[in-house]
Amino acid sequence: GGGGGGGGGSGGGTASSINDRNDRIIRRVCELYGSALSGTGVEVILLTDDAACRRLAAEEQKSDGLYTARSVRDHVRILEKEDPSLCISDVVAQQTAAGSSSSSSSSS
Repeated sequence: GGGGGGGGGSGGGTASSINDRNDRIIRRVCELYGSALSGTGVEVILLTDDAACRRLAAEEQKSDGLYTARSVRDHVRILEKEDPSLCISDVVAQQTAAGSSSSSSSSS
């Protein structure tokens, strides 16, 4: 089991810093996989709905682009564009709505 969710704003400094550390480690792992798989045609994608994490990933990838960070919603749109028979946007919308109504406390 991985690290639980970090704070959603007012959760205190510790939860936020733990979440930031976890995000940094995950971005580093994506970078390592991207480097190892460079030239193989395999794309490494970091799916995160954390806008700050995606922004940091983009900043870190300016020079080499070893991986791509995108939101789940954007990734689903791309998948549906590639294969119109997929209909998973509704599932993502339902999960997003459910997550936002109970975002104050979640455990995994």
